[in-house]
Parts: sequence; C-alpha cells; structure tokens
Amino acid sequence: MYLQKMQVKRHYCAFISLEIINLSAVMNINGLKGAEYLIKEVYAYLKGYFENDVEIAHSHFGDFKFILCFDTKEEIIHRINNLAISKKYGSIPIQYKIGIYFMEKGKENFHDICTYVNLAKNSCGKDQRYSVYNKRMYQHELALNTLKEDIQRGIENHEFKAWYQPKYGKDGKTILGAEALVRWYKYGSIVAPYIFIPICEENGFIQEIDELVLEDVCQQQRKWLNEGKEIVPISVNLSRNYLDRDDAVERLLDILNKYQITAEHIQFEITESSLVGNEEKLKQTLSQLHTYEFKILLDDFGIGYSSIKTIADLNFDILKVDKSFVDNIVNEKGRNRRTGTV
Repeated sequence: MYLQKMQVKRHYCAFISLEIINLSAVMNINGLKGAEYLIKEVYAYLKGYFENDVEIAHSHFGDFKFILCFDTKEEIIHRINNLAISKKYGSIPIQYKIGIYFMEKGKENFHDICTYVNLAKNSCGKDQRYSVYNKRMYQHELALNTLKEDIQRGIENHEFKAWYQPKYGKDGKTILGAEALVRWYKYGSIVAPYIFIPICEENGFIQEIDELVLEDVCQQQRKWLNEGKEIVPISVNLSRNYLDRDDAVERLLDILNKYQITAEHIQFEITESSLVGNEEKLKQTLSQLHTYEFKILLDDFGIGYSSIKTIADLNFDILKVDKSFVDNIVNEKGRNRRTGTV
C-alpha cells in the first residue's frame, strides 16, 4: 500500500538500496558499538540530505532502503550522485554501493522489487558507486545459477581433468616436466577456465577441483608406470582456498598414496597472488609439504607485490618468472643504454 501511495506522487519512483560494504572492517577495529554508531551516523546523514522527501529504513546490518520519487529519472540519479558519505570513520573511509530499481506503477510486489534492487547493487564494479537494474541482470543471474549447478554436477561426475603443458629444456626439445592445467570436459567439448574458475574460487568449488586434477594426474602417472614408461614430474596448481584447509596436506597425501605416486613425480604450484593474507598459515602448510620432500613452485613471479623476504621465508624451490617482468627489465636496460644512465 505504501509503495502505491508513493508512486502516485511523481512520475518516476525508484526503490533504492544503499549498503555499507566495509562495515565488518569498522567492527573489527572499533567493535560492535563502533559499527552501530556508524550506522546511526549514515542514517542521520541520509535523513538530513533527503529532508522530508523519503522515509528511510535500516533493513539489516549496514543496509538502508528508501524510495525516491521525482518527475524525471535524471533527477533521481542526480540526487544519488551528489551523496557525500565517503568520509572517514576513524581511520577507515566509508565504502558503499547502491542499487536502483525504477518501479512500474501497479506492477510491483515487494519481494520482486527487493530481488531487482539487490541484483543491481551486487552488479556494481570496484569503483562504481551505483547501478541501475535492467533485465539483462536478471538473465545473467539465472545463467550464473545454472552455471553453478552445472559445475556442481561436473564435480560429481569428475568432468574436470588435467590438461598437460610440457616444460622443455634449453634445447627446446627435451621434456623435463609438465604443468597440469584444469579443463572442464562438458557436452563433448572443453569449457575455457576463465568461464568457471572465478565462480569456483568465489564459491569454494575450487578446492574440490584441485583434488580432481591431482587425482587425474596421479591416475595417469600410475597407468604410465604400469606400462613401463618413464615419467617426468608434473606440477599441480593448488588454490589458496585449498592451502588454508587444516587437513590440506593429509588429503593430498591420501590421493598420492591411493595411486602409489611419490613426491619425486608430483610438484605443487601456487601463484604469487596467493601469498597475500595469513602468511603464517601458508608457511606452515608449505613447510609440511617440504617435510614430505615435495617441491614447491611459485608461478607468475614479478607481477605481484610480494617482498623478497616473504618469498624467502616461504622457501620456494622454483620461481617461475612472468614474461612481462623480464620484458620490463630488458626494456629498462635498453632505455638506460640510450640515455646513458646506469
């Protein structure tokens, strides 16, 4: 009933959801009372900014919902653009995102409106303050949910397998080893990793995929050994999600023991971006792997921001230097030669 009354006032009405997205950081530093104080401050600011134009509801922790009605959509966007609540609370800048849904008169129910405005809000990019709902967002969400269900079925059906990228010696011919890259075999074709890896990392599926790839590699190596073939070490990627598990090393050993594969034939590889956060836990896990004589490789070295000390502390056996890092060194050296600098 309230929505219908609001829609009569002006030609355009927008349902707005504004969420403070770093409230947990405020709570970690200033405690629950500090977070509650911030919520009250933002609420007071919004009430003062919109004056008598809106009724504002704090729907859940750090999320405010309200309706703006104006004669044009541009007026509504203008009011949203001029919000100025990104001040610092203590030492922490307030970060927020806004979802906007323009309502259709007489065709709305509250449940659908909340769904649409949340889809808009969650579609905001890193530096994007607000997003306006459109039907493509709903279609994207449906497709995303379908993809998640497909991934779960794919994990259950062991559709994620290893794709081997050989490592050659200096002569460019001798194979010294290989890296096992994950590929998803679906409907008779191969699904590219960029389609499913981000979703798997976000939802925790990546842990199960890490194990599926390792098991596929061990199974293949056991087959080659049984056929009397000589095998080379295969490096298997491990996500940071997996390395953070308390039972990570135990589970890895269980898979290798199942196929009677030793540390001589398996290496573990992580990317430089995985070094960020909880370094002590990572150091402990890598140290355990070293205890069992596994070699640990650091991939993409040179494109992140890890200190040499961090890398030395983690005791990597092999650094895989990113090509862009080498290119930059060569370019800088060439530039210095031309300018006469050292």
